[in-house]
Amino acid sequence: MMNQCASDFGGWFAFAPHAFLAYRIAYFVKHGEMYLNLQAVSIAKSVYYQILHDLGLRQPECGGVLGMARNGVISTWYHDLTGKSSPTSYSPDVLAINSVLRDEWQPNGIKMAGIVHSHSTGKRVPSCGDINYGLRILDSLDTVDVFYLPILEIQPVVPNLFCYVIFRNSAGGRCKRIPYQIV
Repeated sequence: MMNQCASDFGGWFAFAPHAFLAYRIAYFVKHGEMYLNLQAVSIAKSVYYQILHDLGLRQPECGGVLGMARNGVISTWYHDLTGKSSPTSYSPDVLAINSVLRDEWQPNGIKMAGIVHSHSTGKRVPSCGDINYGLRILDSLDTVDVFYLPILEIQPVVPNLFCYVIFRNSAGGRCKRIPYQIV
């Protein structure tokens, strides 16, 4: 059974440090999730295929950072090769990522838009730790209102990407699965 860490309100997943009921996440994702009133997140075709290649060929719990251009398209990908991975967790290399953000992305108008990482087969939902980490990053960023948290489910043949978005609200934050489009 999953750890308990989140509750739902009519199909919306609300997350706060004190919220508990994670099994509800899996229930709603499995049984017809509802989407936010947001359009699908747009991912550049080259970035999509880089993620599939870079993460899909590795063991689960590897990841990297997504960058968004001014046009609202996720157009940049940094594969975090120096992040720490275990069979059950991925911890980004914050020093390396901050260096890329500061020295390469910010001068070119690219904003950090999220973190994508891989999960093993059958794990299509962000963990409580994933969501709490995303909320902490969102709280520290003053450049974005939402934080994308795609999960790449490692499959024997072709990996599957599931996109989630975290956004602030009065309860601390919410996480919701959203559609994506390749552009």
